[in-house]
Amino acid sequence: MIEFASEKYREGIIALWQEAFCDEEEFINGFLDNMKYCENMLIYREQSSVFGMVTMLPVFCGENKGRYIYAVATSEKQRGKGICKNIMKAVDEFIIKEKEKFAILVPAGESLFEFYKKMGYNQIVYKPEFPPIKGRGRKLSIGEYFRLREKFFEKYDFIGWSEENLEYVLSFGETMLWENGAFYREGAEIKEALAPEIFDSEWEIPFGEIKYFEEKLKFDKPYFGLCIN
Repeated sequence: MIEFASEKYREGIIALWQEAFCDEEEFINGFLDNMKYCENMLIYREQSSVFGMVTMLPVFCGENKGRYIYAVATSEKQRGKGICKNIMKAVDEFIIKEKEKFAILVPAGESLFEFYKKMGYNQIVYKPEFPPIKGRGRKLSIGEYFRLREKFFEKYDFIGWSEENLEYVLSFGETMLWENGAFYREGAEIKEALAPEIFDSEWEIPFGEIKYFEEKLKFDKPYFGLCIN
């Protein structure tokens, strides 16, 4: 059966997550503790065994509410039984019930773009290429970065996080202010740079896919940065 996750099945969720994505238990527990998984995760189970899961994290684009579909997994031994298809159908039903407008996901590999296209995710989301940052800046608080980010993206089709969820997403690196804007990096890798010359350029890197639940809604040049890796 498909239902919302609960603490009762936490161990099974962790076991399936590790099987599917090979993440450390510390990372998984951090995600579950910070992202309200009991409100935002659906699982497929048979008795006490968890064989499928999907997380539906709340995001927005202007006044349009949506969901970021993350950590879609089916137990290897249970594949080919339609579990993933049924879970994704349950996601659609939830979004429609909540009167939300879209869903976005970031496929883990190129082959999965076509897989999700068959489920109705038919607009490719591209991302800019972020160059190395030159010069030195000062560290920003999460609140400061959130406000700068919201202001910067006013003229774009920006798919954003709440400040609370963004705090978790940014917890793996550092946010900095520099002469041309602001940026977020994890180690030496720039994950996002808020600079007009970058966002006004052409984007060529396929990043995600969107499914719309309102017939007339379509974003011209959507940007979804800072997905959870």
